[in-house]
Order: sequence, then structure tokens, then C-alpha cells
Amino acid sequence: PNSFKINNEATVTSHNYDGSWQNKDFVIALTANDKNGIGVASISYKLNDSAKQTVPTTGQVGVPVNITAEGSNTLEYWSVDGLGNEETHKILTNINLDKTPPRFSDWEQIPADLTEDTVGKFQIRVTITDATSGITGRTAQIDYRIGSNSKYEGYRNMQTNDDRIWYYDIPEPTEKWDYYRGDYVYYKVKIEDIAKNSAESLERKELIDNVNDPPVVSLISSFKDWETKEIEIKANASDPDGSIPSVQFSYSIDNRTWKNIGSPITKLPYTIIWNTRIDIPELAKSVWVKATAIDSDDKTVSVDSEPSRNFGIDNQPPIAGNWAKVPDNLTEDTLGPFRVSVEFTDGEGSGVNRVELTYKIGTGTYKDYRDMRRESNNVWYYEITEPKGWDPYRGQIIYYKARATDMVGNISPETKEQQELIDDINDPPTVQITTTYKDWEKGSILIQASASDQDGEVKTVQFKYSLDNTNWVDVGNLLTKTPYAVTWDTTKEIELAPNVWLKAIATDNNGATAEAPIAKSFGIDNKPPNFANWRLTPADLTESSTDLSLKVEVEITDQGSGVDETSVQINYKIAQGVYSGYQPMYKDSGNRWYREIPRPTGNWSSYAGEKVYYKVKVTDKAGNVIESEERTELIDPTTGVISGNINPREAWRVAKVTVQLNAQTVAEVAVSQVDGSYSVKGLNPGSYNLQISAIGFGTDKSQSNIEVKVGKVTPIPTVELYTYSVETIGRSQGGRVDFRDAEIKDYSVTIEGNTFTKDTKVVLGFSGLEPTSVPNPTVKILGKAIGIGFEGKEIFKPLKLTLPRPSGITDPKSIMLFIYNGIDYRMISRNDIATNDTTITAYVIPPDVQNFSDPNHKFDRVLSKTADTVFYILITKFEEPQLNTNDLGIRNPVLSLGKITGYVQPVITSASRKIALVVHGITSKTDDMINIITDLKLLTPTDSTTPYYDQVLVFNYDPGTQLISSSSSLLVSELGRVLPTNFNGKIDVIAHDSGALIVRHAILTRGIDQFIGSLIMLATPHGGINVDLLKIGFNNFLKKTQSDPIWTFYREGWQEIFENTVTIGALNNQPGKKVNTHYYGFSASDPSAASDLDNHDGLVYIKNVDFTNNVTFPFIEQGLTRTYERVNVTPPTFEGKGFMSMTRHLAILSSPDVRNKIMKFLRGKSENIKIDKHDIDLRPGDRLEDFKVILKNVGTETVYGVS
Repeated sequence: PNSFKINNEATVTSHNYDGSWQNKDFVIALTANDKNGIGVASISYKLNDSAKQTVPTTGQVGVPVNITAEGSNTLEYWSVDGLGNEETHKILTNINLDKTPPRFSDWEQIPADLTEDTVGKFQIRVTITDATSGITGRTAQIDYRIGSNSKYEGYRNMQTNDDRIWYYDIPEPTEKWDYYRGDYVYYKVKIEDIAKNSAESLERKELIDNVNDPPVVSLISSFKDWETKEIEIKANASDPDGSIPSVQFSYSIDNRTWKNIGSPITKLPYTIIWNTRIDIPELAKSVWVKATAIDSDDKTVSVDSEPSRNFGIDNQPPIAGNWAKVPDNLTEDTLGPFRVSVEFTDGEGSGVNRVELTYKIGTGTYKDYRDMRRESNNVWYYEITEPKGWDPYRGQIIYYKARATDMVGNISPETKEQQELIDDINDPPTVQITTTYKDWEKGSILIQASASDQDGEVKTVQFKYSLDNTNWVDVGNLLTKTPYAVTWDTTKEIELAPNVWLKAIATDNNGATAEAPIAKSFGIDNKPPNFANWRLTPADLTESSTDLSLKVEVEITDQGSGVDETSVQINYKIAQGVYSGYQPMYKDSGNRWYREIPRPTGNWSSYAGEKVYYKVKVTDKAGNVIESEERTELIDPTTGVISGNINPREAWRVAKVTVQLNAQTVAEVAVSQVDGSYSVKGLNPGSYNLQISAIGFGTDKSQSNIEVKVGKVTPIPTVELYTYSVETIGRSQGGRVDFRDAEIKDYSVTIEGNTFTKDTKVVLGFSGLEPTSVPNPTVKILGKAIGIGFEGKEIFKPLKLTLPRPSGITDPKSIMLFIYNGIDYRMISRNDIATNDTTITAYVIPPDVQNFSDPNHKFDRVLSKTADTVFYILITKFEEPQLNTNDLGIRNPVLSLGKITGYVQPVITSASRKIALVVHGITSKTDDMINIITDLKLLTPTDSTTPYYDQVLVFNYDPGTQLISSSSSLLVSELGRVLPTNFNGKIDVIAHDSGALIVRHAILTRGIDQFIGSLIMLATPHGGINVDLLKIGFNNFLKKTQSDPIWTFYREGWQEIFENTVTIGALNNQPGKKVNTHYYGFSASDPSAASDLDNHDGLVYIKNVDFTNNVTFPFIEQGLTRTYERVNVTPPTFEGKGFMSMTRHLAILSSPDVRNKIMKFLRGKSENIKIDKHDIDLRPGDRLEDFKVILKNVGTETVYGVS
């Protein structure tokens, strides 16, 4: 077989261009090589994107490519072998050819006119350019000679600053220029560009003038791209050696042929106003202007300025074209504007700059021209609108026309007037549903629509609903008059539907209809949520359970709008207590909700056999509410209960019940202060003994072997604790009775009828040794009989009581008589006891005296006093108000004849804005503040007849048994009870002694400052009560009566406010609180008091309320002001008054000066002054610096500064 070769390899083509600039046409030779292939068949090329040239060749002989185009050329070339293998095309760029030498222009001489008088050098300047290869790196040279007989001496290098303008300084010859006057300076310049094209200028010469020099002229005017009408042309001209030349302006439209503009100007300034419309009435796209200066000494000598840059002259206005309009047919129903557009062109002129339109409707006058907007290059538009729509103009014609202004201000004539009729047709009515709907609705919903017909009247409106937006059902009847509204009871037709559409259909009097659906559908849900799968933890609750709570769980589902998770609440109570009020439940996983009912105080054992009651309430998102039935959980008992009552009422405060098992105490409880009952719970089954005791009333141990059973209550008979010991008698204040006649045999007393209505005991007491022959009952003090008594029943008529004088009385000159009516003791005045039958009147012992109880006191020194000595039993504790429990809390006092006759529940509405709250103290009763309450009710702004306060309320509490914190809690809960949820008013509080501490505690720890505007504090112990101060105060008082005090115990409410107690310390250390409340304090000073009383206020050191010392009382830093008043208060006399009412501490409540200052402060608030609320966050240790509260009042401004 024959062999053959395979050749798939392309040829390789090369060139001989070296990349340098050439300055004449040249040839690039292309050669090709096929190496071991079949051989080159042809070479092809394209020069500068010209047509392809193909030359058959073997590749050994170069294919010539002629380069003749100046600049940078591009050559594409390739070759093909005999088998058709084509080489990848190659590109050769930057084939550079420059055949043009550099160009000289803009010759300049400095000085411009060389004369024999010139001094110094003569500078030649020339601009040299080369557009192709350039002259970068090249240096221009100059050769010159001076005088016609001189010779050139050779080229010298010139200088340049920008490779464009070259200059050379020809030095002044030694002979000076004057030597060569009339002769010339000859010079020429040469340079070579990068392509080595050499350029040499023609020989130039400059006359060294000793004759007339030609003038110099230049244009100084500049022109915009387009000019029109009259334009101003200015020139500068001068003659170096002659007088002022004349100047002729001229113009050209081809920069060759020039026409004069006006006549020559023979004097300064060289200015002319050229009316271009004479020479160029319409348009010239290119215009040049120049100035020619004519020598005044030789009219044949003239010089032209450089021509101006070319500019256009446009004296023809724009031309209007076709009009268009949208809509094509305007009717009274057309919505939106009527848009008109027009075409304006300006030929080859400056172009349209502005198009304006004017229009009128009907027979009115044309409106002022207003600008149209450009829509496209030549089309301009304007939208004609009317605020009330087109309906008011039905049947009328809109007339409109336009005009245009080009860029240079030529204004076109107005177009032909255009017209458009506003067609009058019947309009359908308009209707819209105006009510909006939540995502879910329920029950009866209001559907309301507005409908109108601009050219008729609405005949009917029909509402419809649909569940698929396709099939519609009527809602209600056809409505024929306004209001177009219907209340749709959805419960009759829909229980649950996720999508409901509504629409309204209106029909006018011509039968035209319009319908309007709502924007989006909504759901209707009339099905409430469902409760299921209840669960309790622990599942079986007993009184011995140690669980801290009872966890209630329930599954809540809703098939419609879904559960409103903020509404899931539980309400519960334990035993027969009050329901807690609904509280939020918490969501667990899925649909399960839970809430833990906390273990009650006293643990579950306190409620053995009782039930926990609970119910859950939930609302779905549509508003369907469901409350579960009341559910219960029994607290299974594991122990028993003992319960009973004691008498008398006076013993309840100090009585206690002790339960013993096998001679060991297992429980001890107090009795109820309401009814004297007691209940001992949590007792394991067994046999118990009771011991019931009360200081001053004896002890009862008669109840023994009491059988306790599981889940059972063992009742105990009522226990009577009546005795006739000193503790009981101590409720009275002793009176002094002097007997001067030692022969008195008997004592007689007559008691008025109806004085008492209960069982009565009359006691006659003596001082001295134990009497003999004393009939029962015998009254004893610490085991010693000191008196005799009589017991009677109800006394309805005057009763004469004769008591025989017992034997053994050693001191008949001191005697006390007490009458006990079953409630309290009354004392007989010392002057009303006589030896004869004398009718006397008993009066009630003031309530300032408490039970006497001091088992450590010795009476020996009292009993051993000699005759004529005063004998007192004086108890140093004050009796707190004994209020009915129904009157505790915030109440509205009922006033009659200057007294409080009762209390009623307050009724406060959201409209209430101003409330006063009066709070009594530990040493005062609400009755003591009657004057202040009356003043508050009568407080009226000077410019009004309406009282300032909507209500004046009081806060009653038990100061002896309740702590500050518990009374504070009661105040907060009462505010929550009586104030509506949307209450937006302010409460001004006026509080006495510890009452102010309670309010402060509520403000600083419970956040009620959002309600409290001002807190006015009267004789308040901010630093606590000093025990010694109590004694000092009483001692100073008793010194005046020459008696000794007998001290008593202090109850819990008092002990809490002694100095240095935790409560006082915590109350005065409350940094970082928000400040909303204005503080205002008073203390009382008696200028007539002894010096040791000057610095205290009965129970309160005056410094305790001095707000200027906030180191001691830092709470003041948190108040809006630090107002402090120290007022003079003179206490009333002692005679006939209770002890505390004789001190400044209580006298401050009735002081006119104090009341006037309080009312002055509150009146300032009442007279249209608004105290803005301020929340200031204080960090621990911060102090208020330069804080201001602005009190704004009719045109004035008062600033209370806090520094």
C-alpha cells in the first residue's frame, strides 16, 4: 500500500515592522513558514478594517503592505497552507506614520512694536503644534540677525513652559536699538517632530520703527452660543505713536466675507449696539465678528482684531404644530385632569425653551398663562384640573391656546383657540361601605355605607354577603333613605366562617347601579373556645401537703379566630375567702395553659377540710368569652380543730389561747378583734387541755380533756374572764376627792335615771390600809382591798346609793369613785361626792387613757402617803381610735354640724381629676381632723364658684395593731379598689404623724406616686419617736400636777416607729426612685413652752421634719420641693381634756395658722396652675441639683427651685 502524510498544523506568519515612527510612506513585508508541512499557499491581511487582501505566495518572498495613512494604523494578517490550514489571525497595532511637519502659529512679539526707543530685550513667542507624532522631548531653535547687512549666526535653543508656546529673548544690541532704526530684525524658527519631520518657518522680520506705528485692536466682547435682536459689541484700540484710532466693526457668516456693522467709531468707548434683525432677519447658525482699527495718522494703515468665536443668531420664533388631548371625549364623569398637548419646533434655531397655556371654561375669562411640561423632544402638555371635578361644568366648553419661547427669548404668536365640550350624561351613583372590620368579628355587626348621585338621587341601597365571593345573600331589607345602615345578627346565619365578603349596591332614580365590595374579607366567629383535659398537681391535695402551690392545667382550643393569649385568666379562692380576681395564666406546650395557686398563709393545714375553688375565663380573638364552671379541689384533712369565744370585749386585745398536750404547749393563738373568737387548727387526733388568759382579766383553765378528731371542729363553750383587779379599774383616770370633815360616817351618791342601759357596777375606792367590813365585791390592787362596790341592773330612774363608811380607813381624805356600765368607766367629779343626798352627773373618762398593766410596780409608797396627799392612777399610753371594722379603708366622711357622723363608700369616676385624702395618725383620730376636712371641702378658686376638689376622702386604719407596711398595703389595695382603671387625676394627701409615714411607704415602695400630687405632712416622726422623749414630755406635764407617772407597755404599731428601728431606717433610705410627688411639711413650736420643750413637737423632734437637713432625711432628695414650715401653736389648757389633746402634737390639727398655710398652698394649685409630672430616675447617692418645677399660670411663670 502507498503511505501518505497528515498535516493539520497551521502556518506561521511574521512581519518586519520595528515599531518606530515613520515620516513617509513605507512598506511592511509579510512572510510565512509552514515548517515541515505541505507549504504556504497564500498570505492575507486587512489594513485599518479595509477589505481583505489575499496574495498567493510560497511565503518566502515578502508580501508588501503599503502604509500611507498618517496616524496609528492596525494590521490584521494570517496565512493558509496548501491543505487549507488557516493560521490564527494576528493583529499588529501602533503602526505609526507622520508625514506632516510641525506647525507654527500665533506669533507674538514683546514689545508688540519694536522701535528705536525700545529698551531691553525683544522677545519672540510662537505656538508650535504637531497633531501626529508630537514634539515631546524635542527642542525648538531660533536663528536671528539684526540689520539687513548682518548674517545669521546659527540656531539657538528656545524655552517653553508647556511644550506648546516657545519663546526666546533677543538681547538688545550693544549699539542699542536706536542704531538700527528703520532697519529690521530677521528671525526664523525650526523644530523636528518625533517622526523626524523637520519644519522651518519662513523668515520673519520686525521693523525697528522710527516712523508711524500701526494701531492695536482687540475685541473684548464675548457671545453666548445663541444671540438675538440687539447685541452689544465692544473693542479696545490704541496707537503706540499716534492719536486715538477709529474702529470699524464687521461680521461674517463664513469667516471670509465681511460686512460692516454701522459706521466707524472715532472716539472712546469703542462700542456699538448691533440690531441683528436688520442684517440677519431670521437665522444664521455661524456668525463671526471682528474689529478693524484705522490709524488716525495714516488712513491707509489699518489692523484687524482676531475674529470672535463663531456663534448663532436666532431671530425667528418657534412654530406650533398639532394638538392632542386625553381623554378624547371629556364628560362630567371624567375622573382626573383633562390633558392637552401641542407640538412646537424651532427649526435649526436655538430651540424651544418654554411653552405656556391659558384656558377658560364657558363664558369666563382666560386664566393667566401657566407653564406646560415637556413630554418628548417637541411635544409639551398640561393637565387642566378642577377641584370639584367636571360635573359642575357639564355642557360647557373649555377654551385653550398656547404660545412658545425659544432659548434666546423669541416668543411665538398664540396658537389658534382650541375647544372641548364637557359632555352631559347620566352618571351612575357612588357607594362605599364606610365601616371597617377586624380580622374576626362576632355577634351583631354594623354595616354602614355612604351613597350619592351627583346628577340625580339614590333610590335604594342593598347590602349583601358572600362566603365564596361568588354567591351573594341579601343582608336586611332594601334601604330607601339615609342612613344606609343595618345591624346584622350573624349568629342567626353563621356560626363559623373564615372568609366573609360584604358589598353594597346602590341604584339611582334613572336605574343606573353601582356596587362597592369591602377591600378584603374577614372572619365571623360565633363559637367560643373549648376547655378540655383538666389536670391538677398534686393530684390529691391534703392539709399535710408540702407543695408550695396547686398547679391547675387545662387544654384550651378554638376552631375559629383562635385564642386571645392575653385573655387566658384564672380566678380562685381558698375556703370561704374572697375570689382573688382574674389573673393571667401561662402557656405551656401546644394548647395547654397553667397557673400555680400559691399555698396560703399558714400552709394547707390551716384550711383542712376546705376546698380550693377555681374557674378559668378566656376570650377568642373575635371576642367570644367563655367562663368555665366553678371547679373545686378538697384539701383533705389529716388533723382537727378546736374553736370557741371569750368575754368580755375588753379582753380581746390581750387575750391568748394556749393548747397543751401532755402538759406541753403545742399551739398558742390570739383571739379575733372583731368577735372574740379563736380557732386552733392543725391538731393531730388526741386529748388536749386549754388555758385562756388575758392580762388584767385573769386566766381560765377549766377546759380540759378535749377530744380532737380528724376533719372535725371541736367547739368550746364561751369563756368569761371578768375580774375586779387593778387592770380593769385602770381604764379610768383617778380623780382627787378631799374630805375635810373627819366625822363623816356614810357616803351617798345619787345616779340620774337612764344614765346607763346595761348592767352597772359602782366602785368606791380609798387609799390607806385594807378596810374592814367591806361588802362584796371587794376591789383590790395587787391583792390589797382598797374599795367597796355595788352591783345593780338597768337603772331607769334616779337611784340613791348609800355606802356605809367601812372601818380601818386610815386616810379618808383621798377617795375615787368609778361607775362601770359594761363598756367603759365613768368617773365621778370630786366635788360631787358629799355627805348629804346630792344629785351628781357622771361623765365619760376621756379615751386617751389605756389599760394599766405593770406587774413590777410597787404601790407601797403610794399607799403610805399621808393625809391631804393627791392620789393618781395615771396611765401613760394613748388610746387609738376604736373604729368599726366596716369603716376601715378609704371612706367618704358624712359631716353634720361640724362633726363626722358616719362613713360611706366613695364613688370615683374617670371624670374625677382632683381628690383630697386625709389620713389620721397614731395619736389622732379622723374626728380630730374635722377642721381640715371642712376647709378642703370649701376650698374654691377665686375665679370660680365650683369647689376645687371633686371629693374629700379619709383613710381609716388601726395604728395600734397594724404595722406601717401593712397599713401601706391596705392603702394601696384601697386605691386599687376605689380608683377606676382609667383614672388620670391627682390626689393631694394631708396626713398627721405616722399617717404620713404610711403614705410615704406606699409612695416609695409601692409606686403610688403616679396618683399622689402633693403630700402635706403634719408633725411627722421621720426620724422615729424617742421613748425617753415620751417620758420627758409626760414628766414635764406631771410636774405641774405634782404626781408620779405609771408607765405602761407599747403596742406593736407604736414600737415600729421608735428611733433606730429597721422600719424608719428603710423608709429614709430609698435612693433611685422616680419622683412625682411634692412634699410639704409642718412642725409645731410653742413660744411660751419651757426651754426643754422648744425642740420637740410633743412626740416628734422638730428637727425630724426639717427638710433642709437632707443628710438626716435623704428621702427629701426624691421630692419635687423641700418646703418646710415651723409654725407657732399654743396648746389648750389641761383641765377637762385628754392628755394628748393638750400638746402641740394634736393642737397642730386645729391651728388656724397651719390650716391657712395648707389652704394657701392648695389654692395656688387650684387657680389654673398646672404642675407638670416629672419622672426623675435617681441612682444611689445622687442628689437633685438645680431641678425646677414650672408652675404655669395665665401669662406668668413661677419657678420653684430645688438646689
